Amino acid sequence: MDRLKEAIATFFYAGYVPRAPGTAGAALAALICLPVFLFIPPPWQYAAIGMPALLALLGNAFSAGWAQARFGKADPPQMVVDEALGMFVTVLFAPAVHPAVVLVGGFVLFRIFDIAKPFPVRQAERLPGWVGIAVDDLAAGVLANLVLHTGFICYNAVIAVG
Repeated sequence: MDRLKEAIATFFYAGYVPRAPGTAGAALAALICLPVFLFIPPPWQYAAIGMPALLALLGNAFSAGWAQARFGKADPPQMVVDEALGMFVTVLFAPAVHPAVVLVGGFVLFRIFDIAKPFPVRQAERLPGWVGIAVDDLAAGVLANLVLHTGFICYNAVIAVG
């Protein structure tokens, strides 16, 4: 059971990348989303990205206690399943017309919000236990998602006018 919890907590061992494990976890999640955007039509993309997001949330709850005990920290850097959750939320419901823009732009936006921790991300991080570990990345993902969608709306408005 420990090996399963380790694989989940570290998001298939991406959390063991020596530098920037959170970035590695988010990048792996973005790579998982790539075939979804390339090969699955839009109505089904939502489920194809929503399911891994839900699994990442449940995986966080399942493995957080193990990771905290194993690594001796309240929010261990090796535990990156929460970063995967944030990345999945970032691209959820994103327009699939520009997969590279969605994935790269979403990745950059998510990492900015996750590292800078603007309101309400920092406040969410203070919640106890696995909830605090997951919800700050969930909040960063929601903010990144909103900025990504706003960018596409503005882009489409400019194209429609021009």
